[in-house]
Amino acid sequence: MNPAWKPFAAAVWCGIAGNVALAAPLIAAPAWALGFFGLPVPETLVWVRLSGTLVVLLSMLYLPAALMPDRLGKLCWLLVAARAGAAAFFLAQGGAFLMFAGYDLAMGAALSFLLLRGLAAQAAD
Repeated sequence: MNPAWKPFAAAVWCGIAGNVALAAPLIAAPAWALGFFGLPVPETLVWVRLSGTLVVLLSMLYLPAALMPDRLGKLCWLLVAARAGAAAFFLAQGGAFLMFAGYDLAMGAALSFLLLRGLAAQAAD
C-alpha cells in the first residue's frame, strides 16, 4: 500500500471502532444506552438491538476499504457517501440525534479529504 493511503486506512479503522463502541451498548444494554444519550426508551427494545447489530454489520463492510484502499477506490467513495447519508438522516431527526450527525459529518469530511489525498498520491506515482 502506498504510504499516502495509511492516514485514510487509519481513519477508517477509527470509524469502525467508533461505530462498534456505539453499537455494543445498543445491543447489550439498549435501555441504558438510550438513557445515556438522552433518548426515549421504547416499549420493545428489539429494534434498538437490531439497529446496533446493523451498525456492526455495516462496519464490517468497511474492512476491505481499511485494508486495501489503494485497490478499492469505488468502495472508499461508498464509505464516504454512507457517512454523508447517515449525517443527513440524523440532522433531519434533530434534537439528541445531532451529536450522531456531528460524528458522521466529521468522519465523512475527514475520510473525504484523506481519500482525495490518497487518490492524488496514487495518480502521481
